[in-house]
Amino acid sequence: MDMVIVLTTGIIVLVQGSVLVTGIVLTVAKRRQQGRGAMLGLAGCLVLLLEVVFGVVRSLTFSSLVDSMGISSANTIILVETAVSSLLSAVGIGLLIMAVVARRPPLQQPAAPGWQQQPAWQQYPQQAEQGQPSAPGWQPPQQGEPPTPGWQPPQGR
Repeated sequence: MDMVIVLTTGIIVLVQGSVLVTGIVLTVAKRRQQGRGAMLGLAGCLVLLLEVVFGVVRSLTFSSLVDSMGISSANTIILVETAVSSLLSAVGIGLLIMAVVARRPPLQQPAAPGWQQQPAWQQYPQQAEQGQPSAPGWQPPQQGEPPTPGWQPPQGR
């Protein structure tokens, strides 16, 4: 084989293999959180990795098979190899699609809802109306003091 073809094929196989191995590692790590979806994704990645390995074996053994079985059976060899590769690819992709649409276990809710504080822009006017300081360091004016410029609490309450 030409060296460029070998290198190109090797790079493609390494990229595909590393992506699928990463998928396997991630689905194993998330199988408790993702449930059935992660297991289907794991199976899909494994089948697709098997298809990549089958492709490498096929490319390495094709010429030997043709030599041993004769050139007249080359079409049959190609047909069988293509059928097996297509089947593995279809099953792997189907499993990945099923993993995406699979039901997930419900998310666990926290035991008690956390304190939800109002935003600061909603707190200050309400507190000021009640005679409470609305901002750090702010004090309501004392009786007899002239009002300071800026926001003033409503009069007549």
